[in-house]
Parts: sequence; structure tokens; C-alpha cells
Amino acid sequence: EIVLIAQNVNSYHSGDYDFPKLLSQLVNIPGHFWLRFSSSHPKDMSDELIRIIGLSDKIANHLHLAVQSGDDEILEAMNRKYNSAHYRELIAKVRSARPGIAITTDVIVGFPGETEAQFQNTVKLFKEIKFEMAYTAQYSPRPGTVSWKMTDNVSHEEKERREKILTAILAETSLVANEKYLDQE
Repeated sequence: EIVLIAQNVNSYHSGDYDFPKLLSQLVNIPGHFWLRFSSSHPKDMSDELIRIIGLSDKIANHLHLAVQSGDDEILEAMNRKYNSAHYRELIAKVRSARPGIAITTDVIVGFPGETEAQFQNTVKLFKEIKFEMAYTAQYSPRPGTVSWKMTDNVSHEEKERREKILTAILAETSLVANEKYLDQE
């Protein structure tokens, strides 16, 4: 297995040489191996990259694409440069290009100012996308981030409650997804 890893791995470029071109060359290396990459950013999930993912069985049948929130106002506050509709569209394109691909993600609960209604948009997205796995984090301030100067106004107890809700959804969707691997080699 070859793993390409970076904070935004699919943002890679050097001149006119970009991530899809890199993947295209790597899948042509002789031998039996899987090629995996993480973490991908939705802003750089191009149609060309999706096409490459769909073409080669050397690319692992897995995509980690961080969503962070299912609410557009929270995504904007996070300075994420995409909205939930764009994210959903990307997932639909990836699943069309590569049926059966496992989708995993990152999400933050309790971002400053996140209301219950905004959190419910994330719940809705989790139920719709049916992630196989998610790294769920409770918001905590980090120096240098967009949110550093924002008031952390969602209580620790509320963050824990929200995390448990997403974990329960994930337990159901991942179980269904994993059952398709029974009796597989």
C-alpha cells in the first residue's frame, strides 16, 4: 500500500503538475498495490481527480473527504470555501465514478455560535451521506485559526451530546456498510 498524506493532499501542485497527474502516473507503476491518500479538501476535489479515482482499481476503494459541518453558515464561519450542497454533489460524483467506495470524513461539533438548528443540518448530512467512519471532534480554540477570537459559547456538555448523536448515526451507517464485506476476501 502506498499512502500519500498531507493536510490537503489533493491541493498538491508544482507548476502545471497537479494531484490528478501525480495519481495518473502512480497507478501506472507495475505491481499489485493499493494507492491511498488522505486528507482531501472539498475545494480541490476536481472532476479530473474524481475521474482518476474511478478509473484505477489500484486506488483504494476509500475516500476521506473532510466535511467539518453540514451547515452552510458554520462552514462559512470556518472559512471552508464550500457549502453543503457542493459537498453533497462531490460525494454523488465520486460514488457515480466509483460505486461502492467507502466515504469517511472529519467533523467538528460545537463550533462557536453553532445553534441546535445548525447542528441538525450536520445530523441530516450524516444520515444522507451514510459515512463509513468519521473523526468527530469537539470544538476547542486553536491559536492562528479563524475561530481563535470567537467566543466558545457551546458548553462542553452540549458538545458531548452532539458528538454522541453523530456517533450513534455512524454506528448504524457503518454497520450497514460493513455488512457488505461479510464473506468477502
